[in-house]
Amino acid sequence: MQGKRTWYVMHKHLYAVSHEVETKGARLADILLVPEPYSIEEAAAISKRRARFMSILLTPAEGLQFNLMLVLSELKEFSATDIDYRIVLKHMPDCPLYMERKAGDRFKRVFEGEYEAWAHQRSAQHVSNLDPWRLRFLFCGLIYAKREGVYYIDTATLVVLTSTWIPLDKPYEHLLIDELVRQERRFLKPLRFESKHGAAFPNAVLLDTGDTETPLDILTPFMPDRDRSEKQLAISRRPDGWVWRMDAEQEPPAFPAAVNRAPPPA
Repeated sequence: MQGKRTWYVMHKHLYAVSHEVETKGARLADILLVPEPYSIEEAAAISKRRARFMSILLTPAEGLQFNLMLVLSELKEFSATDIDYRIVLKHMPDCPLYMERKAGDRFKRVFEGEYEAWAHQRSAQHVSNLDPWRLRFLFCGLIYAKREGVYYIDTATLVVLTSTWIPLDKPYEHLLIDELVRQERRFLKPLRFESKHGAAFPNAVLLDTGDTETPLDILTPFMPDRDRSEKQLAISRRPDGWVWRMDAEQEPPAFPAAVNRAPPPA
């Protein structure tokens, strides 16, 4: 799928899945805004369709102060105004969102590593736009209408992805995942989510090394002490694993060879 996972493909599949999910008695598809691929030629029509979909935010149900909706797209701009923050998402350049100053400060603090990586890549945008392996930053937020045409973000999350839309726990993991993709290896990417011991998880797991899966671990000198201790303990329990010690090696060491399985008998 390298080079084929465009926003058009992501938009199509996200909406297909959202029609199969219900939350609090409502279809996710009815409250999830995944902006359609933007084009200058279709800008007016796209804006009208989006406004029609977002109109449910203007009519809160009885007893509710406001309706909420999920919005999901890549982060394009996050800038301070005189009173709050202005957020622009890709494929929604004509519909900025806003975040109260206190909420925005908390967002940048909670997602410090992800936000820092986004800011650094954006500052080198003239280079990253030409880099097919650049990171992606997926922004997902709960939004509400503060007044007509003015939409605020109540709470949000920021997820780092590879260029091929594989989610990462840490930005530096893309160096490993991109190399696996380049070599067309079969692998699994574990995610820690809210696990208290997520540091012990392998950064990836090779699935094409025969009867036994091969865990792949990264040790970086900038890991918090607790994470480093958990990772080292986990590595010691995986004697057949693969380890990239970033303080000693600038590039990932060679991966275990892939095993080409013979096709099953007819």
